[in-house]
Amino acid sequence: MATSQTDLILEYFKQNPNRPIPHAEVVDWATAEWERLHGTKFRDPDRAIRKWHQLGHLQKVAKGVYLYDPD
Repeated sequence: MATSQTDLILEYFKQNPNRPIPHAEVVDWATAEWERLHGTKFRDPDRAIRKWHQLGHLQKVAKGVYLYDPD
């Protein structure tokens, strides 16, 4: 189980490597999963996606579309 909201975002990308994923798909999954696991609302999933992109873990392939490449 992910320990933080940002970890949960990266977990989704790791489960779907090398697949361009629209921003909305990640946000919808993460907010539903966080609420299911913790019973609280996910705060600012956009920030978590931007963080992983800025740290170099995600590639931005188009506006609002990110990709995780494990290599």
